[in-house]
This record gives sequence, structure tokens and C-alpha cells, in this order.
Amino acid sequence: LGELKFSGQVGPSVKQIIYGIDVKRVMRSKLVLGVADGWLSADGNVIYRASDLKVGLFRQDAAPAPSGA
Repeated sequence: LGELKFSGQVGPSVKQIIYGIDVKRVMRSKLVLGVADGWLSADGNVIYRASDLKVGLFRQDAAPAPSGA
């Protein structure tokens, strides 16, 4: 994670929440890595922003099994 900003709250009066991910690049090596920016909008106002999110990308048939807890 590069940076995380909060400029509001999601309270009980919020009627609509929208999450968004803007993929900036995909790097392919031994691991396929996605880099993206993300945001959350509450009633039309973007209140959360995250930059440079990094996540490993897998094909559904090649995904690692979840660890049981």
C-alpha cells in the first residue's frame, strides 16, 4: 500500500456505497502482481482512497488453497 486517506465515515444514514478499483499495471514474473488504486464512495462522495495497492493474481484453477482457521 502506498497511501491511504480517509475523509469521511460510513454511517447508518448512508444509502449507497460503491467500491472501485482502477488497475494501473500488471507485472508478470514467477508471480503475477497487480498494482491498482482503490476508492470508496458513500452517497456519491469519495471518502476513502488507497494508492498503489498490490495483490498477487492467480487463475481460478491455480489459486492456492485457503488456510483453515
